[in-house]
Amino acid sequence: MELEHTGAVASEYPYSECVDGCGNDAVEGTVEARTIFAAVSVPPGSTCDAVSRVQTRTCSNSAFTAWGPTPPVGEVWYEECEVECAPGCMLGNRTDGQRSDLCNVLECCFDNGEYTSWMLQQTSTAQWASLTGSVALANQTLDYLCRLGEQYDQDSAFGGVQQRDIVRAACVMHTQLENG
Repeated sequence: MELEHTGAVASEYPYSECVDGCGNDAVEGTVEARTIFAAVSVPPGSTCDAVSRVQTRTCSNSAFTAWGPTPPVGEVWYEECEVECAPGCMLGNRTDGQRSDLCNVLECCFDNGEYTSWMLQQTSTAQWASLTGSVALANQTLDYLCRLGEQYDQDSAFGGVQQRDIVRAACVMHTQLENG
């Protein structure tokens, strides 16, 4: 963009009228704020506000200054924070396609069904193994599922009714395979 020289002194015009400096309609002196967090997650019953800090930056000389204040040396701060549905269980644990013992509770929708899906896959694998003559593999898989029943017995919050039914079915299948 060319500016026509009018003979006026530059100081007579505000800098922001001459330059679209910082972008996003930000003009000289514009202050932006953001919230950062000292933890990526907090335990159930807490709020992310407890670990938050506000940072600001200012449009100056057609560029934004660095975000400040900066975290103390050695500390890591994050752009997002979430409240865990159970201690140690974050959304990423419930949507990664892997079963998670920490998330296998009602408050976390029983690992968003991933734990149940894994159990059904294991049961299906054991059934296929028994049908194709791999009885040892079938017994090993069913034994593992059957032993999960101990965890369900010890922790009533662990797993749901459907999972307990799968464990019972696995134990019955295991007993039937062992008895021929």
